[in-house]
Amino acid sequence: MAERWQRILETWQKAGVVDDATAERIHAFESARERPRGTPWPALVAVIFGALSLGAGILLFVAAHWDALSPLSRFVLLLLLGALHGVAAAAHRQPLFSRAVHAAGTLSLGAGIYLSAQIFHLHERWPTGVGLWAFGAIVAWGLLRHTPQALLTALLVPAWLVSERVAVLPRGSGSDVAVAQGLFLLSVVYLFARGARPLDADGAESGAEGGYTRRGLSVLGALGLFPLAFYLFAALDDYQRWASSVTAARSESVEFVAHALAFTLPVGLGVWLRRKEAWRVLGVVVWVAVLSLFDLGRPHQHLAALLWSFMAALGMALWGIFDRYRHLALLGLLAAIVVQIAVLLWASDREEIWVYGVCVLQAAVVVAGGMRFTSKDAVNTGVVVFGLTVAFFYFSTVMDKLGRSLSLIGLGVLLLGGGFLLERTRRRLLAALPQEGA
Repeated sequence: MAERWQRILETWQKAGVVDDATAERIHAFESARERPRGTPWPALVAVIFGALSLGAGILLFVAAHWDALSPLSRFVLLLLLGALHGVAAAAHRQPLFSRAVHAAGTLSLGAGIYLSAQIFHLHERWPTGVGLWAFGAIVAWGLLRHTPQALLTALLVPAWLVSERVAVLPRGSGSDVAVAQGLFLLSVVYLFARGARPLDADGAESGAEGGYTRRGLSVLGALGLFPLAFYLFAALDDYQRWASSVTAARSESVEFVAHALAFTLPVGLGVWLRRKEAWRVLGVVVWVAVLSLFDLGRPHQHLAALLWSFMAALGMALWGIFDRYRHLALLGLLAAIVVQIAVLLWASDREEIWVYGVCVLQAAVVVAGGMRFTSKDAVNTGVVVFGLTVAFFYFSTVMDKLGRSLSLIGLGVLLLGGGFLLERTRRRLLAALPQEGA
């Protein structure tokens, strides 16, 4: 990036656009605000996947050769697993390599725990091993203060809580709504772990370990958001479908504690991460609580849940806009497109024409929000949502009523004429945005 602005400055200077004195001031200003280069991304990717491969390979090796290993081999392997942290400590002059080996050592801790339990015939509940693994990650994070250890802690502690929950549930009791709610809320808290970006974006998160940790949590939340949202809908649908049998198989006190933890633990973490801005997490809690009241087995309540989800997607996009993180806003807008497709599929299956009018209104809301907050991405998303609505309406309502030739002619007119008008409208909307938001 630095080489690019230097080339541009030289081009302007040769063309006489700026004089030598101005060029020197620009060079001094850009050099002062330029950040030092970090680790090249190919090396970073190689180290990350190397650590993951090493840890996963050790876990798979122990699982595959669990019964074939002799007691002496098991004990030697256990010592070798502990030696990983020693190798990492010895390589402290190579920070990237050292952190990767430390991460592999923490990943391998799970294999060491279950291997030692078999060696010494420690017959305990299997969630206890996950809990010890999570405790080891917490200790490693406390001692090393490395981002990989923090991310492993963020994964292993919820895994331990979920395993404890699964262990107490009777078999055949159906999907667990408390787990789905807690994991979804946790993914949202992780997603918005980073604080609002300052107006001078180049001054944000100057490379401190805490900044990298929050960035890693945000990536974890983004990766888990969509799968956990689908899991939440599936768990609610399954629970409501088998509500009578599920209720009879579970203890009311245990269910109350599980749901209380599912809501309070993510909220507590959100308060710790975002301090004064944690009130936004309460909005997500309200959304999840209201979503749980919809009976997804009833068609129109299912539609209401989808429309409620569309509002949540727009709220997520607004959160990203307010925090000045474009990728978070894009994730919310992508979620809005996914929900809109689900709504259109619902309308197509049930031939509810009035739903298309609601979808057009939603597209207008997205475009209006983009104009209000000077967001090109929101305007483009609104145009996409409107185009999808028109396309679904034509294929589900109009095309079936025409002959083969007329339907193809209509499709061509729709794609050519409608696409031209839509693109023209989009360009006009973007041109109307203030210059700094365009």
